[in-house]
Amino acid sequence: MKNEKLLKQAIELLQEVNPDDLEIVQIENTKYDDGSVGFSVELIYPGADVEETVTYDGNYNIVDGERK
Repeated sequence: MKNEKLLKQAIELLQEVNPDDLEIVQIENTKYDDGSVGFSVELIYPGADVEETVTYDGNYNIVDGERK
């Protein structure tokens, strides 16, 4: 019964996913030597945009053109 509840929860979560929000979708299906099978789905969302540029001039870190 526990597996059934977890599977239903996973299906509900997947149905709520907006495919346009995803960066990567990976589906893996593995067959093992003992005859068992594994199946997994991985959803990867893009990270936050990073606007900050950091360089080093030998003495100071320069962040977006300012010495820090």
